Amino acid sequence: MLYLYDRKPAESIVRQRFEIKNAVKFFKSKGIQTKIISGLQELNQKTSDDIESIFIPYALFRDDLISLVSYCNSAHIPVITMRIYPNQLPNGTYSTITRDLNACMQKILAYFIYNTSKTPKVAYFGVTPNTLVDIDKINAFYSLYSEMKPDDVYFNESSFIDCFNAFYDRRNEYDAIIFANSYIAIAFNEIMMKRDKACLDKLLTVSFLDSTLSHLCYTDLTLMLYSDNSLLEAAAEIFKIIHKRKNITAMNVFLENHLMIGDSTHRLPAPDDKTAFDLVHQYYMSRRKAYFSNYKTNTISYDEDEYLRHICNIENLFNSCDNIDLNIILMLLKKSKNIDISKTLFLSPQTIKYRTKSMFNLLKTKNKVEFIEIMYRYIDPEKLEKYIKDKGYQKNILCFS
Repeated sequence: MLYLYDRKPAESIVRQRFEIKNAVKFFKSKGIQTKIISGLQELNQKTSDDIESIFIPYALFRDDLISLVSYCNSAHIPVITMRIYPNQLPNGTYSTITRDLNACMQKILAYFIYNTSKTPKVAYFGVTPNTLVDIDKINAFYSLYSEMKPDDVYFNESSFIDCFNAFYDRRNEYDAIIFANSYIAIAFNEIMMKRDKACLDKLLTVSFLDSTLSHLCYTDLTLMLYSDNSLLEAAAEIFKIIHKRKNITAMNVFLENHLMIGDSTHRLPAPDDKTAFDLVHQYYMSRRKAYFSNYKTNTISYDEDEYLRHICNIENLFNSCDNIDLNIILMLLKKSKNIDISKTLFLSPQTIKYRTKSMFNLLKTKNKVEFIEIMYRYIDPEKLEKYIKDKGYQKNILCFS
């Protein structure tokens, strides 16, 4: 039995809930039985004989990770982590599955140099100080790129808008930005579009985290990606190896990264591997020591932050949608009335009303007007229509467009 660790299911953010659901589905397809366990208290009620391994399908804060790994090590329960890098916990034993961070940052730097200048001014934006993954990423880039200074890193210490305002005062200094994740990037673009579109148009920006919304927003993002399935496949292999070979207690797996080019870098091409190597070789040979360390802050959670909560809620909505819901959303954005939606989708008015009410609740809106207003802020209807077509979900709704 492989236990999936979910510290606080009722409070988990959108992405965590999606990743857990996706992991359960994937492991079932591989014939691996899973069960969700919610916190150390519940874990303490089990015996090591009941639990063959613990799998953490998302990144934890450092203190939570230390507590979990320490307990599992003492109980001789193997731990498999995602997006947690080796040696973050010197006294802990755990398996890791994550991106090849050094190769990842070399690709991003080479891309910026190739499309701007030999020494582009790069900001790293939206780092959460008490998140190990964010700190490891910024240290990897900072160590590689000697032109970056510590004050080129913008921490999301209290709220998104404070982080944004700190950057905004220096916005014209930069050629490029690396965003901590796509939620941060989308919020940044939405505000910057209103305040200084000319500055936004000249910047090249790359983000982590492949969210649905990152492809549907008005400026679809250039992303540094690896396949979620390749990550879960690695987890399944580690579980099988550790289960069969008791002399192996932990393994480290690094996943290959690739750039998915979007509008946020004006769809400029990436250099080939040889050119990329030549562009960053001088920096790679003179790497600096890591500079940043994690620390506790009173950062507002994404789902409570004024500028991030709608983005989280929209992602939650799309992760919960079926093909009918997607078509309903598209028709609402095309200003169709419920009766027209009902006729087009061959559903009763009561069904449309029930589904829209559920969607309003997920987006935490009071009515249709507010729902459409928020969706329009972030969703490009044309991109949503293409997304539905590509998924093979679209009904014939053009007569109401």
